[in-house]
Amino acid sequence: MMFPMRLIRLRFLVLTILFMTQGGARVGATSVPDAASMLQHDMQHELGVRQMRPRQTQRAMALTVDVLDQANGWPQDAEIVLVVDRAPTVQLMWFVLADTAAHQLTPLGMVAVSTGRPGRKEHFRTPVGIFVNDGQIYGYRALGTKNEHGIRGNGEKGMRVWDFGWQTTEDWRRKGSVAVVRLEMHATDPTFLESRLGQADSEGCIRIPARVNSFIDRHGLLDRQLDLIAQTDPQKARGVRALLGAEHVPTVLEGDRVIVIDTSDPQAPLSDPAQAQKIQADFAQFLAASNTAGQSSPAAQSPSAPPSAGPRPIAQLPSRPQPAVAYVPPPSPTGQRPAVPPTPVVPRPVPTLPPAQQSQPAPVSPPPSVGTPQPVVQPPGPASPPDDRPPRPPMRIVPLPPSPGDAPAPAPQESAPEQQAGSG
Repeated sequence: MMFPMRLIRLRFLVLTILFMTQGGARVGATSVPDAASMLQHDMQHELGVRQMRPRQTQRAMALTVDVLDQANGWPQDAEIVLVVDRAPTVQLMWFVLADTAAHQLTPLGMVAVSTGRPGRKEHFRTPVGIFVNDGQIYGYRALGTKNEHGIRGNGEKGMRVWDFGWQTTEDWRRKGSVAVVRLEMHATDPTFLESRLGQADSEGCIRIPARVNSFIDRHGLLDRQLDLIAQTDPQKARGVRALLGAEHVPTVLEGDRVIVIDTSDPQAPLSDPAQAQKIQADFAQFLAASNTAGQSSPAAQSPSAPPSAGPRPIAQLPSRPQPAVAYVPPPSPTGQRPAVPPTPVVPRPVPTLPPAQQSQPAPVSPPPSVGTPQPVVQPPGPASPPDDRPPRPPMRIVPLPPSPGDAPAPAPQESAPEQQAGSG
């Protein structure tokens, strides 16, 4: 009796395993459309997405397929991708189910966004291309702080900011040129700027409504790679989970990419991240070289030093007292005035004369000296006995003729501040 009961139990176990396997296969076959239907229902309930424009949606999906084919950017499995049309008259974002096996895009909902507005200072076109949140840059959450204009640029505190790194885009300031921008997707100020979504208004990033930001964050629509890191990399798992938060419940269709198109310019060049990194590296080297050259220059090391006149460097002379009048040496015993030395003469106080022979000359500033730092001093001649010396006329003040090397150095000029290119 014991053997038949064991056999019955074994057959029942085999049938149970077979039933569960077939049931799991059926669930797996219907999980994608069911998950898409559930996600679309949640979007309608939480976001109140706009009714899609058939013609505009069809044009956007066709151009998105071309971009995916051109860049070989189709995901490996079926997942949600976000499609943004930066055309000035569109400014919309679609939640799209990308089915790689069927080579098909199915739009689930549509919301208004804002992309770059060219023509203004520090404003650039939003780059076109496929931007993957691959986990190399985690992004961050907004602090909710206000700038000097009282604007919370990234939205309220806790709003998610997705960072896609440096990207290239057309430079509207110079035809045929390329600009480098830091592409992010984030919320915007709920009081002053969210009502302006639907028109080109940003500096180059993608602005989305706060409720859309929370929806994407909570369902993990761009966190496929981050969730994989949290499950497989123990060293990074803690930081990733702290970023995702406790309310993070990803859908089975979670994705990792944003696709930006321009239906008004289908031939717009795609972003080149490698070129953007090279431009940034070259610019950083240029700034480092400029700072090194500025610190090693004499003007940067000694701002008060006079500039050099001519090709030869001029040593800085020690400071000397400035007399009220220029000094004229007394006559020599022969009555002849000594010749003016070729080097500058160091002025010294005028000898005291009797009151009757003193004159009041106008002050004359001494000539500038830019020669050797150790000038030769002309010694005065011997004085005659005061009792036997005949009276002489009042002393005249004669300025010394400037020597050829005593031309005054030009006044220092302030260098114009170095202008650094912005990144947008």
